[in-house]
This record gives sequence, structure tokens and C-alpha cells, in this order.
Amino acid sequence: MDAENTFIRSLVRGVRQKLKVPRGRIFSAGNLVSMSRVALLPFMLSLLKKPAEGKWLVLSIVLAAIIAATDALDGFIARQLNQVSELGRVFDPIADKICIGFVGVWLSTYRGLPVWIPAVIIARDVVIVIGAIVIARKTDIVMPSHQVGRVTTFVLTVTFFIYIIDWQWPQMALVWTSGALIFMSFAVYLRIGWHMLHQRTWIA
Repeated sequence: MDAENTFIRSLVRGVRQKLKVPRGRIFSAGNLVSMSRVALLPFMLSLLKKPAEGKWLVLSIVLAAIIAATDALDGFIARQLNQVSELGRVFDPIADKICIGFVGVWLSTYRGLPVWIPAVIIARDVVIVIGAIVIARKTDIVMPSHQVGRVTTFVLTVTFFIYIIDWQWPQMALVWTSGALIFMSFAVYLRIGWHMLHQRTWIA
């Protein structure tokens, strides 16, 4: 645990120094909302082990709604308080990837989500994160999220919610839609990453 905490502190410190972010800006309101999304994740995973009925279902729905709401609130709060930062642009998608990856694995284990969905999500996100790190080191540009990625996250959130409440009839349609969007977003980010490495500019 000490080694893990040391690694996390070093990672945060390295990101802060790389992005030239003042220490106080790490704990801005928007970033704290992003962090709360990850902090709530263990409770969500615990609920997913319970039957999708009664109080467990109600608690799962409420907590899933809160976690989903933080995804919209962090950016909104940052803009309203004039706290938009490069660090926030990093925290938000990383929090999304952590939550979606873990919830996907838990849903495939306990709720019948096809295992290939979390598998391709995790594979895609590992490549994207590694690519973003390489780009940041070579160009000093933080790779922002893309509209296709945001749409993919939204559809995955809806898909996961349907599996959480065990509503069966739309599940496969949403699974295949999610799968198509995962591959589409991966292709988009590959194109953007390639362009940024060679042209050192962002393209939409």
C-alpha cells in the first residue's frame, strides 16, 4: 500500500509539473468532482455483486446516476468557476476510463455483459493512454477528448445502466452499438495521434 501511494503521489506530482499546474489547482472544484467519481467506484462494484432486485437495485440505480452526473458536472463546474485547466482535461477522461473499465468487467462477471466489451474497452484505453503520454512528452500537447469519444462514453453508460437494472430486451442492440462506437473512436484517436506526432497540431 505504501509503494502504491508513493507511486500515485509521484504520478500526480509529475503530471502537475509537466503541465505547470499550481498545487492548489489540482484540488479545484471540477477536479474534485472527477476524483469523487473514482472514489464512488468501489461502492458501485460492491452493489453489482448483489441481486438486481429490491433495495440493492434501488441503491445501484441511485449510485449509477450520481456517478454519471459527476461526468457532466465536473466540466460544467470548472467552466462556471473559471477553473478549466489542462490537468482537468487529463483527470476527466482518465476517471471515465477507470470507471468504465472496472464497471464493464464487473458487469461481464455478474450481470451477463459480453466479455468482449470490457476487453476491447480496456485494450483501446491502454493504447490511447500510452499514445497520449508519448504525444505529451514529444510535443508538450495534452491530447483532449474528442466528440466521438464522448458519444461512445455516453452510449456505454446507457448500455451499462441497462445491464445494471437487468432490462434484457434492448441489451444486445446496445452492445453492438457500443462495440461499433468503441472501434470507431479508436480509429479516430489513432488518426488524431498520428497527426499530432507528425504535425504537432490538434485536429478535430
